[in-house]
Amino acid sequence: PDQAHGLRRLYAKQRARPVVLVHNPQVVYAAVAIEQLVWALSAQGLHTLVVDAASSARPASPAALNHLSSCIEVLRPGVSYLAAQGLPVRFAQAQGQVPAFIDQLRVAASVDDVVLIHADAADLALMFGAQPLRPVVLVDAANDSVCTAYGSLKSLAQQVPMTTFDCLMVGPASARPPARIASCLASCGARFLGASLRHWTS
Repeated sequence: PDQAHGLRRLYAKQRARPVVLVHNPQVVYAAVAIEQLVWALSAQGLHTLVVDAASSARPASPAALNHLSSCIEVLRPGVSYLAAQGLPVRFAQAQGQVPAFIDQLRVAASVDDVVLIHADAADLALMFGAQPLRPVVLVDAANDSVCTAYGSLKSLAQQVPMTTFDCLMVGPASARPPARIASCLASCGARFLGASLRHWTS
């Protein structure tokens, strides 16, 4: 399916809830996928704060722990960005927990629409704790990418309530059909994790 159309379908009416992307270091075009997702959300008229806490992101500013708003960059009307590598752990060390992290992000950025969080599985588990989570897994056609995506899902399922997940195929067309990759993740998720694949797009 057309990726832009698929993203609009998946994330229409996502107001007042986080969109959670699971970082996959094997996915080369993750930044492109994030940009397309932001455009899809903007097409719904939603203001998006992108919080990049992945291990590949820029380290969070030392000021972010106490002055989040001063560290948020406005990229264009309706889109803001926070470099947040290492911030969830620092939040946990300072406060003992981070469930209120997303709420503080909303207040700091004056965002009442979408907070898009891109982070490794361990940091997502730290951020969400006992809160139910429906993550979006990034994956491409490479076997290592699929294995890494499943490993992240397994790590999340062991630490947070997760009964469903979505899948976003990233990268150029390949000889391996996207539907086959989605089917593989869906079957493994259902069989070993008790989690079902709700939607996928490529």
